[in-house]
Amino acid sequence: MSNSSIEILDPSHARHRSYAQTVRLADNGQFVVGFMGRYDDLLVKVDGGWLIKSRELVSFIPPTAPPAAK
Repeated sequence: MSNSSIEILDPSHARHRSYAQTVRLADNGQFVVGFMGRYDDLLVKVDGGWLIKSRELVSFIPPTAPPAAK
């Protein structure tokens, strides 16, 4: 995660945004990007602590086409 930011909307609501990237080891031994994008959270304050009410993932990688049928 990087470049996280929090915007306080009111005493009990906030927005959180962070960018993320994951990598995985492919069958050929090379590392490939698993996910690259950001997530946007809506936070609510409950009993003095902040909880995630909702999360939206936004991928920067276009989806791949399914393999063609033979």
